[in-house]
Amino acid sequence: MAWSASPDHMASLRGITGVAVRFEPVNEDARYDGLNPQTIQVDVEQSLKKAGVKLLTAPEAYSVNTTLALLQDAVSARDSNLKLKQAKTWDAGYLTIIPRADVRRVRGIVQDLMNEFIKDWQTANGKK
Repeated sequence: MAWSASPDHMASLRGITGVAVRFEPVNEDARYDGLNPQTIQVDVEQSLKKAGVKLLTAPEAYSVNTTLALLQDAVSARDSNLKLKQAKTWDAGYLTIIPRADVRRVRGIVQDLMNEFIKDWQTANGKK
C-alpha cells in the first residue's frame, strides 16, 4: 500500500528551508534480516541535498512530539465485566522539527492542543 501527500500536505511545505532526518528504533529481527537504518538515512540525506533542501543537524534542531490525551476508566462494550483502566478517550498531537532558536514554540504548541481540547469539551457539553 502506498499513498501520496494531499494538496494540503504539500502546501504545508511552503517556506520550509531545512529538515532534520530521524529514524525510530528498528526491530532487531529486521536489522538481522538486513534492514539498515543508517544506509537508508544516508540515501534520504543525499536525495534531500541533491534537491537543495538544507539538512539540519541535531544541534540545529529538535524533534518535538507533543501529545495531549484524556485517560478515563472505561467499560468494554463487548464485555461489561471488562473494566479498562486509563483508556485513551481523546487525544491530539503535534510532530515537528523546531530549530534551536525557536524551541520556545513548544509552549505555544501545547497551548494550541489545550485550546483544541477545550473547544471539543465545550462542544460536547453544550458550553460556549
